[in-house]
Amino acid sequence: MKLEDKVKLAHETSSQDELRQLATEKCWRVRHAVGYNVNSPADVLRKLAKDPEFYVRYAVSDNVNAPEDVLLELAEDKDLTIVRSVAENKGATGNVLRKLAKSKSLSIRFVVACKEKTPKDVLQVLETDENFDVRRVAKETLRLKRK
Repeated sequence: MKLEDKVKLAHETSSQDELRQLATEKCWRVRHAVGYNVNSPADVLRKLAKDPEFYVRYAVSDNVNAPEDVLLELAEDKDLTIVRSVAENKGATGNVLRKLAKSKSLSIRFVVACKEKTPKDVLQVLETDENFDVRRVAKETLRLKRK
């Protein structure tokens, strides 16, 4: 099968067997497509979260169906772009957001403060953040949660 066909299949298939097979491909573009596929099984996403290729890990960090343990692992990635993607992930749980709220990165804390999914106790801590914008947004998010 041609590379482009493998990439297309990795993006479109819902077959877990096909996704498991495609996740072993040498070409990072195929593994990247598997990482984005919302039908990828948890065991495949766990493996791809450890991939040495940035783009593969980034795809997993953006996958709304990535399991909590995978997002928690990627929340510690060496690349801040991946960590921010985890923070922006609509599937990020309260535990993931709680961990990210402790980030040294202003941009990560800001994203966490913006999310309505962020637990109340975490937002209350972010209301006292050293950064004015993080404090302001955390207060606004808390206000919206109370409505």
